[in-house]
Amino acid sequence: MFNKVIRSISAVLATVAFRIKYRFRVIGAENIPKEGGVLICANHRKAEDPVLLYVAERKRYIYFFAKQALTNGRFLKWYMGDVLGVKTVSHTASDLGAVKWGVNKLKNGEVVGIFPEGTRNRTDKDLLEFQNGAAVIAHMSKAQVVTATINCNRKLFSKCEIVFSEPLDLTDLYKERLNDDVRNKITQKIYENVYKSLKK
Repeated sequence: MFNKVIRSISAVLATVAFRIKYRFRVIGAENIPKEGGVLICANHRKAEDPVLLYVAERKRYIYFFAKQALTNGRFLKWYMGDVLGVKTVSHTASDLGAVKWGVNKLKNGEVVGIFPEGTRNRTDKDLLEFQNGAAVIAHMSKAQVVTATINCNRKLFSKCEIVFSEPLDLTDLYKERLNDDVRNKITQKIYENVYKSLKK
């Protein structure tokens, strides 16, 4: 109960702070299904991106994956893990515990957020190559997949646009046995959907 109260307070403070920091524009929030497991896949440039997605979509709580380095220390481990419900990973695609955690969350009807680039994009490229972890989790859970494209130049009071796609049609791929070809096809669909809404 205590952790849920802290989470609620954190959500309110984050919403106020980021609505002041940026001129928010959210497109397609209605595309996130109101029920059932949903995997949200987004591009990633800054540590604040999970918060931006949560502020953009307040109707359903989003559980995120995060690198272990972000939870170093007793306080951060408690706050990120126990309060916010973040799952720390070394590498999503090869971390079987992380994959199982994500699949279970989705099968239980929760919303899980993942950044398929695997790390923050600090390059001049629009997107880094997507890793296959999101595809594995999506296929194993048979969850609906919604992409989110974050268009934000990060300057104070600047425009920050977040675009949520309609759920991807992965029905035929979900029927096939999970192998490298299927993983690559799902990953490519996710990549193309994020890319098409980028402001270049």
